Amino acid sequence: MANQTTLVERIETRVQREDSGQIAVGTHVLRIGSVHGGIVDAAASRQQPRPKARPVPIQLRPRPFPAILDRIEETAAAIRALESLESVELFGETGIGKTVVLRHLAHTINSKLFQDGIIYREVRGVPPEDVLQLLWGDFFECDAPFKPADSQLRHDLQTKNALVILDAAELTRAEAERVMNVAAGCTFLLGSPERHLWGSEAHATQLAGLPAKDVSALIERELSRPLTTDEGLSVEPITSAFKGNPLRILQEVAMARLNDRSLTNVAQDLRSDGSPEKLAAHITASLSSAQRRILSALAIFSGAPVQAAMLGELLQIDNVETILEELEERHLVRTHASSTRTQRMGATGGFAKDERAEFRNRPLAAKHTQPLQTPIQFAFLSYAREDAEFVLRLAKDLGAGGAGVWVDQLDIAPGQRWDRAVEDALAKCLQLVVVLSPAAVESTNVMDEVSLALEDGKTVVPVLHSQCKIPFRLRRLQYVDLSLDYKAGHDRLLETLGVGLQPPPGTADTSRVKVVRSWFVDHVVTEQERPATSSPEKPDDAVDVRSQRRYTLAGEFALFMPEPTEAAEERKRAVAYFADWVEPRQRDVKTILETLPVLMHSLRWGVKFGLAAEVMRITRSLELPLVLTGRWESWTNALCLAAQSATAAGDKAALGWVRHQDGTKAICEGNLSEARQSLEQALQIREELRDKAGAGVTRHNLKLVAPPTIPLWKP
Repeated sequence: MANQTTLVERIETRVQREDSGQIAVGTHVLRIGSVHGGIVDAAASRQQPRPKARPVPIQLRPRPFPAILDRIEETAAAIRALESLESVELFGETGIGKTVVLRHLAHTINSKLFQDGIIYREVRGVPPEDVLQLLWGDFFECDAPFKPADSQLRHDLQTKNALVILDAAELTRAEAERVMNVAAGCTFLLGSPERHLWGSEAHATQLAGLPAKDVSALIERELSRPLTTDEGLSVEPITSAFKGNPLRILQEVAMARLNDRSLTNVAQDLRSDGSPEKLAAHITASLSSAQRRILSALAIFSGAPVQAAMLGELLQIDNVETILEELEERHLVRTHASSTRTQRMGATGGFAKDERAEFRNRPLAAKHTQPLQTPIQFAFLSYAREDAEFVLRLAKDLGAGGAGVWVDQLDIAPGQRWDRAVEDALAKCLQLVVVLSPAAVESTNVMDEVSLALEDGKTVVPVLHSQCKIPFRLRRLQYVDLSLDYKAGHDRLLETLGVGLQPPPGTADTSRVKVVRSWFVDHVVTEQERPATSSPEKPDDAVDVRSQRRYTLAGEFALFMPEPTEAAEERKRAVAYFADWVEPRQRDVKTILETLPVLMHSLRWGVKFGLAAEVMRITRSLELPLVLTGRWESWTNALCLAAQSATAAGDKAALGWVRHQDGTKAICEGNLSEARQSLEQALQIREELRDKAGAGVTRHNLKLVAPPTIPLWKP
């Protein structure tokens, strides 16, 4: 026995040197990342993390949708139900406008009814237990990676009174009820393709298409002009052909606009043949080969968002970003806003450490005098429209002083999409300057921009323009006061933003600002406008916003699904590609979670096509992010797929590892009978393979359940 203890100690020492992490689960601590599998130990009471509730109300709402068409009755009925604390579901076919109504309701409902706040999450493909874990992470935080036991999670969530908005919910009826019963004190607003909520305790509405009068307004927005008399006569047949589906109508109108076809001709074609096949042919007829290949690739992922750079590498298509933007202009794809809010449970890969640093009450200079690694950075100016004149003056003064700043009034070019430009600038900025005033603290857009910056670990610099009540999330951040002495405050703000931002010798300040802006506004500043003496290159570690943007297919997947043989080949290529892609990114928690739906598709395809090696590589690479962020149902699903693959391939070593992980997880979850069964299976396999190190780790975990029935293996 002494020899066995020595062996485990040696293995534990080796695990500590490996790229691993640990998480507290109930009364246990799980160390993950070893090639031999997880190691579980009982946690001393002093070692157990103490989660705490986040300050409320929590405001995690989506972007507002101010110019909503129709939906007056549906919106009014939903608000009445929600104000009565009755859960609501909006369901309907793809493209009917469910997300638009959810976004509108999120900013229309009286938020004071929900003392703990409003939370919006897109949960396409997220299993129910992970949905609950995500909600727990929205309400609670911990200084170290921590997963609450099921009893604690239920207790904690049942104390909360919030509006929880779940978009793209693909849960079954039983799964939806499970989520709602656990968070019983919350009111739910669901957007889903099919109905889940029934009975007198919930309000469910099937969204129908838009009426012709609103379709007319929709088309005018797409064309950016009023309709002519002849075009007005075309609205009714277009509405009828597509049953008022806003997305299908926008696709048809965009196609006509880009192909120089009149709406009258479109209406005539639809009158002569309005079959589904003809309607699909209208949309795809003028597409290029590259466009069709991209749409086919997105179709096989069934709505999972795929990064532009991934599509380019997977399909070997150059200039994929431009092609995707062309497809977005046709309303055939849509950008997928990053909604991954990594659960902040400690310094996992550095993501929580950066965010907590934003809230420390430290001297301003200590936060902003770190030497920059690159010659260019810029600050995003967030403000309320009522303060536009002041912000314009501030931006010009900061630019004249040598600081790189981005403000929508100066940096969005004519014809550029406002929302896209703001999104790109927010993603790219290193700092966010929020101009505080009574109007700003009441602005949903301003507070959303602040929340996004804090969640992404950016430095937020509050600037007081006029006296107001400072929002709670900003009270512990040192602010710059411009309300009393503009000159002194301006100089201090320049000192904050300007360290490392001075133009290179011989370069004028105005050119410096142009160079910074040229990163974000296409065709506004050309290469020829940059002085030869400056010519700063884009830093190697800077993120190309366009290539990192994620896209999903808009509309019905079946319209673009390739033939079965071609689809199979594309899926095989995807499995091989993502096995290579994911391995070096195991510690990039945010990127892995954003890519998780695609990776889970790849796992399922890998099992189907017998790609056992790739399945194991993906499963092992997913494990660390999933375990440390509490996404254990996804972890369970990945292990189940890995077990199927290993069994089919006859890979006993892989199957032994999977069974070990199954048992390890079961210990942490308190399922001791299941834990013992899985660990004994793992031990038997590892003993047969003479895997001394693996067997030692399994025996270590098995001791926490019961003495093993398999005798100790001796060499």
